[in-house]
Amino acid sequence: TIIIRNFDKITAFAFSVLHVDKLSERQRKMDIKNILKELTSAVGVSGKETDAVLTAQRLLSEFGKTREDVLHSAICEIEGDRAGHILLDAHIDRIGLIVTSVTDEGFLHVAACGGVDRRTLNGQEVTVYGSEPVFGVIASTPPHLASGDNERKATEIDDIIIDIGDKK
Repeated sequence: TIIIRNFDKITAFAFSVLHVDKLSERQRKMDIKNILKELTSAVGVSGKETDAVLTAQRLLSEFGKTREDVLHSAICEIEGDRAGHILLDAHIDRIGLIVTSVTDEGFLHVAACGGVDRRTLNGQEVTVYGSEPVFGVIASTPPHLASGDNERKATEIDDIIIDIGDKK
């Protein structure tokens, strides 16, 4: 959430973000690409948004005073001389999965955290965030081993496991 308190500074704010006056077109595109990469790389699964909030605050801090509210919104207030407010708003959290149990073979059972489209999960590389990041791959029954009605169905979330390549 960005609160801008001066309508005249909106244009300056937008151009400052892109550094229009200082950079070439190619440099601006790279700058935007790097900012988007930073924002989308920050951990921000619902319930664990701290990294995403801190990343947004760091990127916005050159424009005004930043803070986090009780709902984990990143807020940047840009002071100005004119009355009025403008709110730029976007979700900072993202959908994901939460580990519900670990099997003796070292597989992780998961539950959805948000509106996960389970059709897109099979074979995806994932990072499991705990005390330290652990990399894994989402596994399920391969299509050639599925039978009957299950052959074409998307795997249910309850049947999805993450293989982290390690035993308990």
